[in-house]
Amino acid sequence: MSKKVLKHLTGGLLMAMLCAQTSVVAQQRERRRANNNMPAPNADTSQKRDNNAALRAAAALAGGMRNDGPKPYKEVITAKAVSYKSFISVHKVDEKYYLEVPDSLLEREILVINRIAMAPADFRRPGSSFGYAGDIIGQQVFHFTKGEGNRLFIRTKNYKERSTDSSANGLARLIGLNNMESIVNSFVVKAINDNEHTKVIEITDLLGQDNNLFGFSQTAKSAGGLGNILSDRSYIDKVKGQEDNLSFTFMRTYNRTAPGSSTTAPFTFQLGTGMILLPEVPMKARFADSRTAFQNIGYIDFDNNPRGVVNTQMIVRWRLEPSDKEAYAAGKLSSPVQAIRIYLDPAMPAKWKPFVKAGIESWNKAFESAGFKNAIEVLQDAAGADNTALDNINRSAVVFMPGTGKSQGSMILDPRSGEVLRVQLNFYLSTLDSLCKKYFVQAGALDQAANKPVFDDPLMGRLIQAYSMQSMGNLLGLKVNAGASFSNMISDLRNNAWLSKNAFNGSATDPVLVNYVVQPEDKVEVNNLLPRITATDEWMINWGYRMINGNEQPILNKWIKEQIKPSAERYIGEAPAGFTIVADPRNQSGDLSNDAVQAATLGINNLKRVVPHLVEWTSEPATNNTRAGELYEALLDQYTIYAKYVLNQIGGMYSNIRNSDQPGNIYAFVPVAVQKKALQFLQQQVFETPTWLSDKTLYSRTSWRFDSVMNIQRALLSETLSRPVLSKLQVAASNESGSAYTPLAFLNELSAGIFRELNNNAAITLPRRELQQEYITRLIALNNAFPDTDNDLPAVISAHARKMLSFLKQKQMVYTGLNQAHITAMYERLNSGINKTTTAQKK
Repeated sequence: MSKKVLKHLTGGLLMAMLCAQTSVVAQQRERRRANNNMPAPNADTSQKRDNNAALRAAAALAGGMRNDGPKPYKEVITAKAVSYKSFISVHKVDEKYYLEVPDSLLEREILVINRIAMAPADFRRPGSSFGYAGDIIGQQVFHFTKGEGNRLFIRTKNYKERSTDSSANGLARLIGLNNMESIVNSFVVKAINDNEHTKVIEITDLLGQDNNLFGFSQTAKSAGGLGNILSDRSYIDKVKGQEDNLSFTFMRTYNRTAPGSSTTAPFTFQLGTGMILLPEVPMKARFADSRTAFQNIGYIDFDNNPRGVVNTQMIVRWRLEPSDKEAYAAGKLSSPVQAIRIYLDPAMPAKWKPFVKAGIESWNKAFESAGFKNAIEVLQDAAGADNTALDNINRSAVVFMPGTGKSQGSMILDPRSGEVLRVQLNFYLSTLDSLCKKYFVQAGALDQAANKPVFDDPLMGRLIQAYSMQSMGNLLGLKVNAGASFSNMISDLRNNAWLSKNAFNGSATDPVLVNYVVQPEDKVEVNNLLPRITATDEWMINWGYRMINGNEQPILNKWIKEQIKPSAERYIGEAPAGFTIVADPRNQSGDLSNDAVQAATLGINNLKRVVPHLVEWTSEPATNNTRAGELYEALLDQYTIYAKYVLNQIGGMYSNIRNSDQPGNIYAFVPVAVQKKALQFLQQQVFETPTWLSDKTLYSRTSWRFDSVMNIQRALLSETLSRPVLSKLQVAASNESGSAYTPLAFLNELSAGIFRELNNNAAITLPRRELQQEYITRLIALNNAFPDTDNDLPAVISAHARKMLSFLKQKQMVYTGLNQAHITAMYERLNSGINKTTTAQKK
């Protein structure tokens, strides 16, 4: 509809309303005169009054329409206004809040970050680290756009699909049609400041209500089990305007239902929301390469890939630009225009701050390889300062959490480029205890300073420094690089001279704390027991952060090809989550060297030296032996980890990331000799009862269970005799016929070790009887697990089960007493399990 037609219709409607108004008024006046016997007025005067009334009605109608439009600025933002200046200003007038949006910021991307400023008591659930002050609870990118009439809209931004080609055949228009931005809020413009070219909107309701933009995201809300907001117990606490960000603080109360109950209880949070204006020109993105250990974010670039089937990945990194470009181009070190600044939480104990600072700033050595000096600065606010890291959402910080949780980092990224805008490392009090336990059990035989229930400050500080260094690596954009340690030889890891020049850990991002292969006779200095920045870390930082003019990709690819050697990869792949069965056994978090069996054997030797001293080294006057029990549990966990490093060699497959212009195979199976050596280790170190772990004195003085060792044996046997292991062995057998470690050969060798006593007609101890019973249980389960598969594995398992059945039947006649009853029970269970399966398959 054209503006001319609209104007005509509007005018007609207004005239109709005026005529109706005039007619009604005249009729009412005439009735009043008739009832009161009043003479009729002069026609001219009556008509004049009626016309005046009509004009007044029209003026009132028109005035009402104008009242919804912008008012003069000073009528809205009055002299009573309390103002908070930032890139967007906030004004409080009485109990109303107004946002003054510059025209220049329309369509500019704004990042909003929400986090907990103060957490309620008893909110955190057991085993959860969510709910501490500083936790990020939501973030979103949005922008202001001008709407129809006198309105401003808030629209969310999405960068998952992109195209800049707006030509006739380009995809930018099509992408835009299918990626419409959602309008999440709409505001009437209350006033316009012509002098400042700004528009004023009221945001009182937005700030006072529960919403995803300024508060918990739906995901965080669900994680906390929070229900509806209680409006009568929620309010806007304060506003703060700073040059680089605008922040709000809210007090918000939510109901939460207790687990397993219908009872609800209120929980009040102080929430902090910060708004950051993203750079008008995004940082130049560096595209990811799977052969490097950088985190990345992706999008579909329809300009380079019109079919839209491949994601374009950008690495995650900070914006570092040399302040002296000429010196930098000449190969000299240059300070960055803006260093990476990390602030320490004022609440952190003062004695630990120097060690946290030293750990984080140790990465400056790596950045020198990329041409930057003093790239990272760790700063500290005075206690009670008005502009602390927790108060300024734009500041990166190490936040001290006085509770239990797994220390972790979070990053705020510019989704357009992968630029790191802000990081936060949550440092929990429980992290200190975790570091102590790891060092006590792994280095107790190597460092006398660890032979105490409470470590002295110098040792504790060194552990904190190492941990801070490892944590900072991930916040620089690097992934966990667990495979880099595979290139280190055990002989070097036990050589103090070599260790003084080289870091024992393959990468500082691999969470290994102690050089556990060192033995007391090696006489390695204690400083060489802890991780440092490595040559691999320096190479990665150079690859990701060095400024390159022009086309980067050929240069970056050349660097990778020059560095990768068949015997020493800079990066193998992402580390597995936890210690589950993994495909590439070189890539395990926390392991050392290229010989898992020898490394685990040396690590266990050190554990054996610690066990007899657990009570002695943890004893304190007027205390019980709880600490000894806790450290014994930590030692059992470490023993299990060493065993799994070895277990993962069986059925393992090496995966080397290669591009088409590089020689060498991508996949290779772990050599059979290595797999057999791994099984022999498990037979000797795990399945042969590790009596050195059974400390009766410790059991009698602590609450730790007497069957703990048996439980570990059963668990490890269950993982060894498992479907994933056998399936991987079958894949190798199918692809390397004649030279692979076949599932049948593996089962025969494993059972020969588990039932060693029966082969020799020897006595069977209780732990071994339980282990043999576990083997039969697992074998029955496996026999039932492959009824529908079409490969040879079901037949192999069935054949092995029947062989074991015949073997047990024969051995019943050899033994007497309890051992005979044990063998008979296994035979009957296995026989029943096989027959049930066969019957079910026939049906």
